[in-house]
Amino acid sequence: MRSSQRGPRALHYVCVDKLWVLFPMNIAGFDWDEGNWPKCGKHGLTQAEIEEVFAGTPAVLTDPFPDETRMRAIGKSAAGRYVFVVFMLREINGQTKLRPISARYMHQKEIAHYEGTS
Repeated sequence: MRSSQRGPRALHYVCVDKLWVLFPMNIAGFDWDEGNWPKCGKHGLTQAEIEEVFAGTPAVLTDPFPDETRMRAIGKSAAGRYVFVVFMLREINGQTKLRPISARYMHQKEIAHYEGTS
């Protein structure tokens, strides 16, 4: 298992009951391995692009996946492309790591909706 040592910024927005709230998130880095990287990379993104989303202030929402606590992030890569990421947080050796589960570039219709609500 490989974990990135670069950590995202400490503040993120979360939607709580349709209200955007700024909250602190202390993430030690990213958790990448053969289980999640192929699923994320199949849509043409690089690991760096996915990590860049969290270097900014992405919109973070809860994901309705019933089996485990997952979240969704919407943000931009350093190149300015909109990215949608499903992720979870994992405790590894006493540190919280962000584990991307799936990632893709956003469609134009999604971008228009996101820009209209943010």
